[in-house]
Amino acid sequence: HTRALEDDEVEAPLHRLLLHKYRIDELYDAVIRTPIDKMSAFFQRIVETKVIDGLVNGTGKLSKWSGENLRTLQNGHLFAYILATLVGLIGLLAWIM
Repeated sequence: HTRALEDDEVEAPLHRLLLHKYRIDELYDAVIRTPIDKMSAFFQRIVETKVIDGLVNGTGKLSKWSGENLRTLQNGHLFAYILATLVGLIGLLAWIM
């Protein structure tokens, strides 16, 4: 009656290599998975938090700032709006010609 050998009982190098499936899993972890995990952590830590969040938060701050500052241009006087439109039109025509 024979029994199966445990992993730590195998001594023949070829048998050990076959037992560990040619060490493909270890190679995959070292060459593919570990570098991708490290690169993903870098992108999450630096690119996501600094660049993407900075752009999103900056856009919100710009919208708030422009709304607060451009509000003063709306004074309810129709003449001021017409004058601003005419000055802009004259400036545009002067720039084109």
